[in-house]
Amino acid sequence: MAGELPDFSAQEVSIINAWLDKHWHVTARGCPICHNSSWNINTKLSVMPCASVEGTVTMGEIIPSVNVNCNKCGYLIQFNAIKMGIWKAKKEQEAQSGEGDG
Repeated sequence: MAGELPDFSAQEVSIINAWLDKHWHVTARGCPICHNSSWNINTKLSVMPCASVEGTVTMGEIIPSVNVNCNKCGYLIQFNAIKMGIWKAKKEQEAQSGEGDG
């Protein structure tokens, strides 16, 4: 599919797991809906469009996100990919491969 984002690389998955281990304490990893403690990191970067004060949504401003979902009930948590270091890693990979803007 045109414009589809690639799956996370092994390096990005490692960054995600390290960030989750550091910031999402094991004792707090129970799902708030079903209390399951088994989670899955979605394989692709997600983007969340930002709405203006007027309520219009454009793709001009986005928040790149890493989605983690409960393996039992599907409850979804979004983590900011910039804070996790994933956005920077994606941009560096694009620059090295000659992809991206320009």
